[in-house]
Amino acid sequence: MEFIQMLIRMLNSNEGFLMAILTFVYVITTIGILRSTHKSQQQAAKFHEEEHRPYVIFNLIIEDDMIMSVRSNIGKRPAYDVRATIDPPIVVNYVAFEPREPICYKDVLIPMLAPGQAIKDFVNDRRSFFRDNPDATFTMEVSYRDSLNIKYKEPTTPQCFKHLRDVFPDDWLEKQIILAKKMYCGQGGSSQGGPPVGGPRPQGWK
Repeated sequence: MEFIQMLIRMLNSNEGFLMAILTFVYVITTIGILRSTHKSQQQAAKFHEEEHRPYVIFNLIIEDDMIMSVRSNIGKRPAYDVRATIDPPIVVNYVAFEPREPICYKDVLIPMLAPGQAIKDFVNDRRSFFRDNPDATFTMEVSYRDSLNIKYKEPTTPQCFKHLRDVFPDDWLEKQIILAKKMYCGQGGSSQGGPPVGGPRPQGWK
């Protein structure tokens, strides 16, 4: 009982000091809460910006035994001034015995790429592509901006595309040509596999 009375007297005599300590703790706690709230708001704003922005990817794909390059906007806003680069440049030799010329994507500017839109470009047939580019390893990058002129750049680490080599068998294209000839002959062509009587002779027919 005496201890409690002594404690009460001590608190009464140091009331100002205790109030100062309590005020200090209150201020520190309030600052912590404000900082946490501000950080949460920043994270929410950043998430909203990332969620509602253009997002352009640059990739190589294969379609019907043909290597294609594709630039697609998988974001939710239009992308402007889209420019892609690839290093080392893709080597292409469309015509035999002529010098090989690299494809320079950096010289191609896409003014606008809408959300969900993709632009595909023919590169080469699969066998010729891997003949001219045996390593098939490229560093691909795409830069663009949004409607608020905020600039983006999507760099990538070197990617190897050798997995595209075996998507189709080596004789796939020849089989498709033979199948097309058979279908063509079945629509009025001769039994010898030639063109229709009196019709033009397509290039490549023997």
